[in-house]
Amino acid sequence: MSDLKLFKLSSDHVTELAVSSMALEKSLQTLIEKHLDTFLGVTFLASEYSTGPKTGGRMDTLGIDENGAPVIIEYKKATNANVINQGLFHLEQADTELADRFAALRSMILEMGDDVEVKTLKLYFAFRRLKNFACVEVHTQTRKLLVYVKHPDPASVAEKGFARDVTNICHFGTGNVELTLTSKADVEKAGI
Repeated sequence: MSDLKLFKLSSDHVTELAVSSMALEKSLQTLIEKHLDTFLGVTFLASEYSTGPKTGGRMDTLGIDENGAPVIIEYKKATNANVINQGLFHLEQADTELADRFAALRSMILEMGDDVEVKTLKLYFAFRRLKNFACVEVHTQTRKLLVYVKHPDPASVAEKGFARDVTNICHFGTGNVELTLTSKADVEKAGI
């Protein structure tokens, strides 16, 4: 396979750009994950995502596309068939339930109005109008979504295993109530 060529186009001139390679897979992975939405239109979920104790594998980057489908990215310098086989293996092992749960939550929040925006940050997703009103952390190892929202009386909505008052507990994002979503039923129950 030949090297990929890149060109800079101007109104009447084409210039070939110099090509360089990344020294390490990890450098490329960090760059891609930081700008995953820009490069591929994919929402970043996790780095080094474990496929579980049964298989002992991991996915370099796990994301979710606009249709809620999981996107798995493996970074390799090699171009042999093992790269393809590893990607296919991970695809079989993907925890689509977590991705589906996040997609359902994301859709539910975005349906709250055309003015709702989502900002993908390194450790969480911020949903906002003028200010953040919900922040979502995706915990891939425990298969949980933690949602932080503001409530005027956080103690009144506390429910063991589902909602807790985090007024005096440090966390990423905004909000004084933490919702723990472990199933699609929890997403519906949250009714954000």
